[in-house]
Amino acid sequence: LNLNQSINLNTSNQFLGSEIINHKEFVITSSEKFTYVIDSSSGVIMYKKEFSSKIKPVAFGKYLFLLTKNDFLVCLDLDVGKILYSYDVNDRIAEFLGTKKKKVKFKNFMIVNSQIFIFLNNSYILKFSIDGKLKKIEKLPTRLLSNPIILDKSIFYADSNHKLSIVD
Repeated sequence: LNLNQSINLNTSNQFLGSEIINHKEFVITSSEKFTYVIDSSSGVIMYKKEFSSKIKPVAFGKYLFLLTKNDFLVCLDLDVGKILYSYDVNDRIAEFLGTKKKKVKFKNFMIVNSQIFIFLNNSYILKFSIDGKLKKIEKLPTRLLSNPIILDKSIFYADSNHKLSIVD
């Protein structure tokens, strides 16, 4: 199954995309241009969407959350393939802060306590409700050196001093 539908046969142009996730009866992957939802038992492509994920998507219940290459937070209903919302994260930040729009760089994102946490490369955390509303922007005291880890509803990460820190 070739999901990279390019006619470029150059071997240095390998398949590019985000990590594959397996959730319930679905396998989800993003190629350079598309996001595919595949039935895990039959291998049939249930549907594909014309956007790709910048980092590993997150599945939560019957929903799939993605951060696209165009910096959109997208929520997709996995059962029917319907896009429930698609918000420009950079616009949301500018509206929240009342400032001019700037481009951010994503490090990681996850669902924590039924909220969407987006970790930025500049050590900020964006906290969204599940319905896509930006609720809080928080600056970490130090830079993230590792991907965050969830344990007992707390978020741990290695900081710039190589110590374990906790996000409240």
